[in-house]
Amino acid sequence: MKLQNSHLYTSFLFGLLLPFSTALSNVALIGFYFAVALLVLLKKSTFQKNNIHLLKYSSIALFLLCFLSIIVTKDYGVTFNMMGRRITYLLTPLVFLFLSKDSLFDVKKTALKGLFLGSLLSAVLLLSKNFIFYFATRPFLGFDNELLNFYHTGFQFAVTVGIHPSYLGVYYLFGLGFLSFYNQIKNNIFKIASGLVLILAIVFLASRAVYILLISMLFIALWVKLKNTFQSKLTARLVFFFGVLILSLMAVMLFKNTYLYDRVTKEAAWELTQNVNENFNAHTKSDSRAARWDVGIQLFLNKPFFGYGAGNEKKILTEAYLENGLIYAAQNKYDTHNQYLSYMLEFGVIGLLLFMYFLFFNLKHALRTKEILPSFFIISIAFIGFVENFFNNNVGITFIAFFGTVFLFSNSYLLNKK
Repeated sequence: MKLQNSHLYTSFLFGLLLPFSTALSNVALIGFYFAVALLVLLKKSTFQKNNIHLLKYSSIALFLLCFLSIIVTKDYGVTFNMMGRRITYLLTPLVFLFLSKDSLFDVKKTALKGLFLGSLLSAVLLLSKNFIFYFATRPFLGFDNELLNFYHTGFQFAVTVGIHPSYLGVYYLFGLGFLSFYNQIKNNIFKIASGLVLILAIVFLASRAVYILLISMLFIALWVKLKNTFQSKLTARLVFFFGVLILSLMAVMLFKNTYLYDRVTKEAAWELTQNVNENFNAHTKSDSRAARWDVGIQLFLNKPFFGYGAGNEKKILTEAYLENGLIYAAQNKYDTHNQYLSYMLEFGVIGLLLFMYFLFFNLKHALRTKEILPSFFIISIAFIGFVENFFNNNVGITFIAFFGTVFLFSNSYLLNKK
């Protein structure tokens, strides 16, 4: 192993390990930092001062919010702990300032390859375990609707790797995106088989938000394929329309009498209406997200400008849940399950505006490159933010900091080239 390529090996490992273990992927990311430092010491890489202007669009803004919240927090220990957790938002863009253009694009390619391979292997592991569990109680290849029930999907499906289904689903999506939008895999049989494995794993993850993103990605991939296949735009549009219609009808027929269908219809409707201490399926009692969001909004209105400080969200919410009778939400110490509301609570309207600034300018730059995956990356993390605190948890922080920076810097080079 050549020392000057250690940044590529560690970036590959980071992507590979993300769908298996957050802790191990963190170790790989730290290894990447040291590998870049080694490049600088060996004089194989130098400070890229022309990229300094990109820092104002980077994830540093998200760390800056944590740092400034020291002014308003009542619990310095919690806030400093949160700063430590989110320091990746600060370090990653700074480290990338020392990568040359060629090194940056090599890191982008190898990290995405790692994420694809890690997602594929993780999906194979979870699917294998799931089918072994399923066929342990019935004849081999004897399929029925029970395969898509509560005990074979969602958290039960992802328990082996211990990663939240929505977060794991985002990883799988970008493994699928690498497969669909980058012409790196030449073997078509392997490409199709890998795509089907990832799609099947996403189905079993039972994340409604990821379903919407998956459908969007598949429609985009289908449209790109048809546009490149047919010379006539009208023909491409007609085939696309009828293709989407047929696939939609097939999906409804396939899933209609399953737990997954109830999850994306009845359970979704339950979550979006006011329900306190009620059953939301046959297995679980809880408090709906709409009820929790109402509590969060009331807390925000009490301190609308600067919020309560980083890391204080769960504490103030738990107290407010108890006051409002949301017993299950309090017992489970639920956060807002909404990144926008979370930033409003932690940092007030100032934090929300800075968060929106980060999303807007990164999306703007990505769209200008006309590359699909960087644009889809920002759209995905922004969309997931409506139902999860993706930017606050370690599983999301390293993913956003690393790939967000990779896309931001590579997009800049692509735009300058134009």
